[in-house]
Amino acid sequence: MDIGNWDDDDFVSPLPGPAPSGELDDLFEFTENLTIDDMPDSAEPEHAKPELPPLPPGVVDLTNGQRGVLLERKKTVEKGPKPSQEQPFVEIHYDGSLVSTGEKFDSSKEQNYAMVVQLDIPPSGKSSVIRGLEIGLREMRAGEHVVLTINSKYAYGKEGAPDIPPDSDLHFEIEVLDVRATQKKVAATVDNSSKDLSRLEVIRREREVAQMRREEEEQRKQAERERKAARAAAIREKLANKKSGGKKGGKKKR
Repeated sequence: MDIGNWDDDDFVSPLPGPAPSGELDDLFEFTENLTIDDMPDSAEPEHAKPELPPLPPGVVDLTNGQRGVLLERKKTVEKGPKPSQEQPFVEIHYDGSLVSTGEKFDSSKEQNYAMVVQLDIPPSGKSSVIRGLEIGLREMRAGEHVVLTINSKYAYGKEGAPDIPPDSDLHFEIEVLDVRATQKKVAATVDNSSKDLSRLEVIRREREVAQMRREEEEQRKQAERERKAARAAAIREKLANKKSGGKKGGKKKR
């Protein structure tokens, strides 16, 4: 049989013996009329994603169902300032640990040094922190205590980082200390300066009062010394007068 040219005589029926009359025509007609909906249902798709369990109460997914950044508020503030284009700086204390082992890899509290983060608002791709932390901090207000669980794809990914293995999910406990327009806390600095100036003024005034009291005490002592000296002079003068008068009277001559 030539694969390039074949005719009806070359066709071999799959069944032994000659094919029943009209049976092949019926088979082709059935196949041509078959649609996708008529095909038997297949099993589950090979790449179907497993259904994710529901989130615990109070936990919010900030990545539209991707479970990339989960936020749970431990302390909620209704009216505190929230990061914006006008106020992109967020001052925080945080503890960072690995979800897999619970091992802590960083802590600003232990270092006793709050971190100030400038958020990328509006987004420009130049964030100073990992993507998951950027997403989470945008949703926080000053005064709140928040727990963030960040998928590795929103953290350091396959590359990892010092003290953070590749593909590690991260857990952050964050306390938002302040949200402001500048990196330095200008308002607090002015306030502290005023307090410092007030304190210096109080100290200066206390010193002046103490100096006045010392001067008054010195004047009192000086006056007392002068009074005693005057009394002593008067006594000496009186004694001298008595001696002088006694010599003039003397004994009478016989």
